[in-house]
Amino acid sequence: MYNKYLFNAGQTDLSMKGPELPMNPYTVVPVPEEPFPDFSFAPGFEDNVIVMRKHHELHGVTPKMLDWWWNNMEKGYYLWAPGHHKTFDWTVAPNVHGYVDSIESVHEQTAPGGPIAKIDVKRLDVDGNYPYNEYLPHVYIGEGTLGDIPHKLTMVHMYEAKSYGTRWITAAYCSKEAAKALAPMIPLFSESPHHDYEMAQFPVFLPKLYELWQMNHDPAQNVPCDLRVRPKEGGGIEYIAKNGPTVAGE
Repeated sequence: MYNKYLFNAGQTDLSMKGPELPMNPYTVVPVPEEPFPDFSFAPGFEDNVIVMRKHHELHGVTPKMLDWWWNNMEKGYYLWAPGHHKTFDWTVAPNVHGYVDSIESVHEQTAPGGPIAKIDVKRLDVDGNYPYNEYLPHVYIGEGTLGDIPHKLTMVHMYEAKSYGTRWITAAYCSKEAAKALAPMIPLFSESPHHDYEMAQFPVFLPKLYELWQMNHDPAQNVPCDLRVRPKEGGGIEYIAKNGPTVAGE
């Protein structure tokens, strides 16, 4: 009898023995008509640089579905980039520890024919960690490391409801020092089709997956998440919801 839930997306073998696979055929999602925001760094974050800018329309996908996704990724991680997402695990699980400081540990092939990278992503609280003066109503911040490289890259995703579904923005950043050290890798990361591949899959699988899980009312298994933000008095933003642990006794 296991005494630990295995957050492996339903896969029992995490040894990455699968074959080299091409990307499934996909259609790049549209770019919104609204201009990409002219982001400016907030006080205390001026020594950073934006290294990736993405702007998408996600048709049929709501912000509520995307919020839910971040706490339930083990349920569909292999559908997010079929053939290129190799392993998934929560090393710090959101149902046990809460959303903030939860950690996803994955192996991904971020470019066709490229190496498989080990990526650990720690979710940060927006309070004190949101780097920009501009924001949308829902915000995700994930601080990541690539293998043994000491420099960190921070993914900032934000999104808002639209008549077609969701307007999505990614504005990833790192320190200027890290940008110099990671210079050979940043184009592989920012210009790779991997991000567009992931975005193209959201409308395909996420509405179906989210709907299926609404029949399960156990918050330890169907883990709620609300990443709406509001301005703080004195500056900055904070999450409206606590998004704490949902496992009884924790």
